[in-house]
Amino acid sequence: MVLSTDADRYVVNRQFRISTLVARCTYSSHELASFPDSVGLGTLLLSETQGFFVGFLTGVRHDGAVSPRIAAQRTEPLLFAHRGASAEAPDNTIESFTRACELGTSALESDVWATGDGIAVLAHDDNVGGLVRRQLITKSNAADLPDHVPTLADLFAAVGPDVTLSLDIKHPDAIDPTVEALRNLSEQYGEDLVQRTWLCHPSFELVSRWRSRWSDVRLVHSTRLERVEGGPERHAAQLFEAGIDAVNFRAPDWSGGLTTLYHRFDIYCFGWDAHLQRVSEELLDMGCDAIFSNHVDRMLAARAKVYGF
Repeated sequence: MVLSTDADRYVVNRQFRISTLVARCTYSSHELASFPDSVGLGTLLLSETQGFFVGFLTGVRHDGAVSPRIAAQRTEPLLFAHRGASAEAPDNTIESFTRACELGTSALESDVWATGDGIAVLAHDDNVGGLVRRQLITKSNAADLPDHVPTLADLFAAVGPDVTLSLDIKHPDAIDPTVEALRNLSEQYGEDLVQRTWLCHPSFELVSRWRSRWSDVRLVHSTRLERVEGGPERHAAQLFEAGIDAVNFRAPDWSGGLTTLYHRFDIYCFGWDAHLQRVSEELLDMGCDAIFSNHVDRMLAARAKVYGF
């Protein structure tokens, strides 16, 4: 097969290493060691090779524009501002969320707890307040929390209903107030905010139970590759069978073969800890459907380089 000059340059620039693929299938040694015997070299080679040819056919267009080496499931990736624009403002505050939107993203990430009176509020830790007066969110009424701790309703009032959210459910008790708040806010704004919100948790069993309760919520299993029992192919099949929409791995866990594998099971691929522009570019280039970063400007620059917009 003779490659054109543009295609040759594409392969070199994308660093698609055939020799490395045969030897390692782009997986690190600790990743390979975690795969069961049932997920052998043939499966991984097929996934990576499929991903390569999809990327090869779509990566260089006649108009000179670019697109990812491996196609994502979404035509436009979600660029989640992690706890808002937390590189520029205090995280999980209205200031941080509004700043992220000003910078140009329409996707926000946060953490959600339920207060003692059953209100969904956004904070990373249960323990909030100053050095002198600390209090537990789960033991306090929403009205008694510090002003910098917003409710879900406060967030939408500040940024409007057109944003996409990713919410880490920090405690199982927070899921019902969160879903209820999203439904009520959907009625208020006349927008389906439930479908625009991704609800994340590290327990596969828990998110599977949530699916049995609600058919319309978007669910994400947030975990690490090393914690996946039985290997990624079995995990992807389990997610598909349970109706879980996406998997969220830390950036170093992802490879082109892995995104292709999960996409074969119709599972969206999310990558977190993409704080460097280089890491954001790598995740987008290997077909991740969403990435998370404290730096909105770096995600936008990465998208421009990989997608051309």
